[in-house]
Amino acid sequence: MDSTADKNDSENETSNDIVNDHQNDKSHDHQHLNRKKTVHQYAMYSDIVENPWLPIVVVDDDGNYMYVNEAAVDLFGFSSIEFEHMNIRDIKIIDGQKTRVYLKNFTKTGVDVGEFQFYDKKGEKKTAYYRAYRVKKDFNVFITIDITNLD
Repeated sequence: MDSTADKNDSENETSNDIVNDHQNDKSHDHQHLNRKKTVHQYAMYSDIVENPWLPIVVVDDDGNYMYVNEAAVDLFGFSSIEFEHMNIRDIKIIDGQKTRVYLKNFTKTGVDVGEFQFYDKKGEKKTAYYRAYRVKKDFNVFITIDITNLD
């Protein structure tokens, strides 16, 4: 009788092992799909941020540049290395007083939309439209569009 019980226990263990293996496989497949989805999303967001026609900058709460994409480098004329040591106040804004008011309002509301004129590194006058969002403390995103030649 013990051998029948042992045989049943052995069959149950084998059956349980198969079920556990199947569940582990499903879990592994789910993890793989999540990882694949995350990689795809990262690539998609990276493509958006690095898009060559959409200048994007990220600044901390003091206005220090934390990130600029290649389109922002092209718009303002400064290299990404130069931006690492710059503050938004280093950009020569044509109507600085008006811009300071906008920045003060932005720090209160966390969102702003507008237009500004500035001189790029070469001294060329440019006009840009922007949308600014405070994502979290010390993480403020400015998305700009060069509208200089739209007149």
